[in-house]
Amino acid sequence: MDADKIFSQASNFVDEINADESTKKVTMISNAEEELNQIKEIIEKNYNEIKHDKDKIDKQKENMEYFIKYIIAFENKEKQQQQN
Repeated sequence: MDADKIFSQASNFVDEINADESTKKVTMISNAEEELNQIKEIIEKNYNEIKHDKDKIDKQKENMEYFIKYIIAFENKEKQQQQN
């Protein structure tokens, strides 16, 4: 084998290794992006569930506050009737 042919084969071998490494890197980046998207979806889902729960709790709090005001008003009305 002459030197040019050996150099050419070695160069091709290095190119194949570099291409393989590039492919691995692209695959790793692609996989990481996919995992990040999945994590983002989970976080968004959890956020929406928590927001929904908070909205329910806020509504329950509002209802309880109204109920307490109603009870106080009823008690005040009874006291007034008893005083009269």
